[in-house]
Order: sequence, then structure tokens, then C-alpha cells
Amino acid sequence: MLKAIGGRYTVLQPLGRGGMATVYLARDERLLRPVAIKLIKNYEDSDDIFLFHREARAIAALTHHNIITILDYSGPEEHPAYIVMEYVAGDSLQTILRAMPRFPAAAVMAVIHELAAALMAAHKAGIVHRDIKPANIMLTAEGRLVLTDFGLAKAYKKPEILGKTMVGHITHLSGTPEFLAPEQVVGFPANEKVDIFALGTLTYLLTSGKLPFHRKDTLSTMKAIAYLDYVPLSKLCGESTDAELMRIVSAAMRPDVNKRPGAAWLWQKSDEWLAVRGWSAERVLRDFQLTMKEAEDYEAPPSADYLSSSEITISRDIARPRAKNQRKTLRS
Repeated sequence: MLKAIGGRYTVLQPLGRGGMATVYLARDERLLRPVAIKLIKNYEDSDDIFLFHREARAIAALTHHNIITILDYSGPEEHPAYIVMEYVAGDSLQTILRAMPRFPAAAVMAVIHELAAALMAAHKAGIVHRDIKPANIMLTAEGRLVLTDFGLAKAYKKPEILGKTMVGHITHLSGTPEFLAPEQVVGFPANEKVDIFALGTLTYLLTSGKLPFHRKDTLSTMKAIAYLDYVPLSKLCGESTDAELMRIVSAAMRPDVNKRPGAAWLWQKSDEWLAVRGWSAERVLRDFQLTMKEAEDYEAPPSADYLSSSEITISRDIARPRAKNQRKTLRS
């Protein structure tokens, strides 16, 4: 596949496909370097154009080692619209999970450390990612973790940073169902704490090899999240699981947003855990990949459906009845 985009980028091959856009490996003909270019699929869909424009502005508002860097943007008027980003040579956590369904505690702590650092930067800028999941987290051979895909990002402090918010007559739940937070399911606006809950769900998955709320269909999954119907990590994995890791997961998945910690707390706890052992997060992740790829049985099985991307829209009537003290808590 050789196609010139914007008079500068030669598209080489697809890297990944989503509902709204496709990401390709491309070559920047001016600077002679590889880049990742995201092309919108339906440039006549006003909602997709809105989200695409908001994604470009969200990435541009953030500069961090653990967040994808934007290099160019066509603007919404271009057909098709495109976003050019740094090319991250590595695997997504989704790909790695297919080969290694359960991560060792050190690797999980390193993921928490690096992802929490990325979220600290995003939340400080007033941006909530809203789609934390394995497919949106890249890992390079050097151990660098990179948070990608800000297509569902939202400015929860200063909306003008990313543009106006779409308003509809029903509740729009944007994200992957298994990684939603309880407050999203019951219809409250998303703030930075939904990313923390999703990180807790991700950590649960990396540690146990299972998603806590995965059910046979989307509606059942949403109800499980609303009622917090899941097996605690301590019961699922037993006493062999690191105690501090279980405490972090439990804290990140607290239903009360006021008692759920922020990204800084998660970073601090994982940093302390690694520091006691004299390890850096990047070194742990680099060595983890080397060990995994040297294993004789390293062969990725087919992808799991629950790791796929989706955007969902449901009405408010599936929300569970709120506890007496929950209404105020979730609105804060």
C-alpha cells in the first residue's frame, strides 16, 4: 500500500483499526522517518469529525514521556482528516496478554507506575482519557510504556480546551464496557476518577488473567459493574499474590469516587514498591519482555472479544437504584 497523504506522508501498511479510524505506518517524506498516521473512516459523519478533532487537541495539550506525541494534524476540513503521531515500535498490552495472560507482580507494578505517571499529566491538564484498556497501551522493547488513542478524551475542568461537548437526549457511555466505572454506568458525568477505576480493572486483568466484570453480553457486564459484582483478587489468586498489589487494586476499584485515590497515589505506591527492590519501571518492563519472548512457548493465540474496542449508548433505565448517600458522592 503506497498512498500519499497531505503531500508529505506515504502510507505503507495498516497498524490497527477502530470504529472511527484506521492507524497506518507511514513515511514522512520530508524528514525521512517513520510515523503513525490516523485516518478517519467516514469524513461525512459530523460526530466522528467532532471526536477526531477533539482527539488531536487532547494529544496536543499533553507532553509526557508516557503519552503519544502528535506531530501534525490536517484540521477537520481535510478529506480525509488525519492525525500524524510518533511511531511507537512495540506491542500493545493486548498483544502481550495473548501470549502472557498473567503478568508477574513486578511487571504489573511497573505498568501501574508508568500509566499512573501518564494519567497524572493528563489529569493535571484537566483531561480524562475514558478508554484505558490493553489495546491503548503500547510497550517498546526498551521498556517505555505509551498511552495512546485519545479518541474518547474529555476535558472535565475546562471544556474549552478540547471544544464543545455533544449533548443528546440519552446517556452516551463512551468506552469499552468492561473498563467502565460504576458512576459512568449509573449516568453520572465522567471525571478523572473513571480512569483510576479502569486502571484498577486493568491491573486486576494483568494479575489474574481475568476481567472482573466480563459477562456474556454488554448489558450483563454493565449490571455487574453497577452492582460491583466481581470476585475479589485475594480470593481469585490466593495468598500468593503480592499484598501491596492487592491493596492498590482494591483502592483503585472503590465505588465511592471520593474514596478512590488519584493517579499520584497510585504512582507513589508503585514507586515505593519498586524502589525498595532497587528497580526502575522501564527496566522491569524491558526485562519482562525479553524473558517472555525467549520462552519456548511464546506464540500469541487468537485475540479475545472482550479486548476489542467499542463505544456504547444505553438508556438510563439499566442503572441500579442508588444508595442514600451515593447521589451526592457520584456527582462530586
